[in-house]
Amino acid sequence: WGDVTDLPTSAGAKGTGSILDVVVSADPSDNLSLWANFDWVSQEQNGAANSSTIDQYGIAVAGRYALNDTTGLALRGEYVEQTQRSTNDAKQWAITATVDHDVTDNLLLRGEFRYDEAKQRGIGGTNWFNNAAGNTVYKDQFLFLVDMTYEF
Repeated sequence: WGDVTDLPTSAGAKGTGSILDVVVSADPSDNLSLWANFDWVSQEQNGAANSSTIDQYGIAVAGRYALNDTTGLALRGEYVEQTQRSTNDAKQWAITATVDHDVTDNLLLRGEFRYDEAKQRGIGGTNWFNNAAGNTVYKDQFLFLVDMTYEF
């Protein structure tokens, strides 16, 4: 938990804020690991033409289950929200599924599938994600990636 003052803000205003970060983890068995993370940030801008208070919070929960000594499955969910004491707010959530496999002692192969969705009310419209041309036209997206990591 922390308080911060004199945060830089727009139009020469000064701001104050608070930050809270909580992480909890557990290993209920040799094969299962769980964790949760909660963050809350509050910032108040004073002295600008439009003084405002912005609250942001996010929560993430995840778990990984080791199927055997070399392969595991993981699932992670995240939710983030920002509200401003006006008509502007934003929400985003995501879910990610991951399969990992130790190919050798030093080589890890990982595949992830992720879905994101976001909404914004007020300034900036409702779409957040870009198409191939770089235009922001989607409110959601699917991502798939394969990662290979070699440790020396």
